[in-house]
Amino acid sequence: MQRHEAPSFIRVLSVALAMVAMVSGCHDNAPENGPSADTPISNDVPPGVDTAPDSNPFVDLSSPDGGDADVKPPTDVVTLDVSDVGGDTSGGCDRAGCPCSANSDCLDGLCIEGLDGSVCTQTCIAECPAGSDCLLSTAFGTDPISICVPQHTRLCRPCRSDAECKSGNDPFPAYCIPGDAPGDGSFCASSCAARGCPDGYSCEDVGLAAGGTARQCMPTTGQCECRDSWKDFGFSTDCSVVNAFGSCEGDRSCGADGLTSCQGPQASPEVCDLEDNDCNGEVDDIAAVPCPITNGVGTCQGVTVCGSTPGAPICDGREASVELCNGIDDNCNSITDEASCDDGLTCTTDTCVSSGNCQSTLLQNFCLVGGACWSGFQ
Repeated sequence: MQRHEAPSFIRVLSVALAMVAMVSGCHDNAPENGPSADTPISNDVPPGVDTAPDSNPFVDLSSPDGGDADVKPPTDVVTLDVSDVGGDTSGGCDRAGCPCSANSDCLDGLCIEGLDGSVCTQTCIAECPAGSDCLLSTAFGTDPISICVPQHTRLCRPCRSDAECKSGNDPFPAYCIPGDAPGDGSFCASSCAARGCPDGYSCEDVGLAAGGTARQCMPTTGQCECRDSWKDFGFSTDCSVVNAFGSCEGDRSCGADGLTSCQGPQASPEVCDLEDNDCNGEVDDIAAVPCPITNGVGTCQGVTVCGSTPGAPICDGREASVELCNGIDDNCNSITDEASCDDGLTCTTDTCVSSGNCQSTLLQNFCLVGGACWSGFQ
């Protein structure tokens, strides 16, 4: 029996030594941990994301790549797919690409902004699945780690400012770009200076409101559309409803049926109702139409205006009055200061020579004696 045991022991020992040599070779050829020095760093935190590191048996956030010498990560390969993710985490999905509301929802303790809401992601060394970038982030602790960040997460989202287009974990610039027509509104573009655009978008030089241009992804159809999931987030943009009477402010938003048309009031002719009907920023500024103002002295011309209360326009202007020597056509007969001077004497001609200055001239063959008219003098 002992002659048969020796060969068996030698075979077992040989297999054990071969396994030790294989493990040693794997450690010798392992890549260095950490991203390159050229990897962009984003220190921003996306809204609504829990940035406190959660306990995780597979990720050590004190190490740049999340590795741990004592705990082995899962051996299966996780694919980051954020193209069709909802907001329900009740199913217990905790791998990369699954929806999340906090870091604790994710296997790797990493919950970030995705295309359709927050999603779980994973650490990386240099590469990530298509549609995401391997970037350094300090959103999960004081030490930066490399994580897979989905690209173009806010592309074509309705917006009102550039700040609404900037994703917290994505360091690439994004801008809120207005459409060609007033009723289009504005939508988020996304940088393509160092990466490609998704299907249905082209990389274009876009003019910026502050001046200059930027390389941004723009829809090839010229019109953005809402993603199905965006109806739950209230994304909206300002627009204008334009017609022959004026331009009124409106709103476009992501609803149950997609992107709405520009919703807002229609401009109409101005009337006296204490409203800005034609959307020009002025209330009750109706057109000034000539109108008559008549009394016992004469008729003067006024113009239509709105009164202090809603209703029909009123005629605004001055009323006719007795003519005075004042340089004004007081009685509105198109003659100024006529018959405005009268000294009460029948033997004088009274003339208004200047404002407030009357001049009396004796008629021929008359004279004044004691303030009375006398005739017959040659």
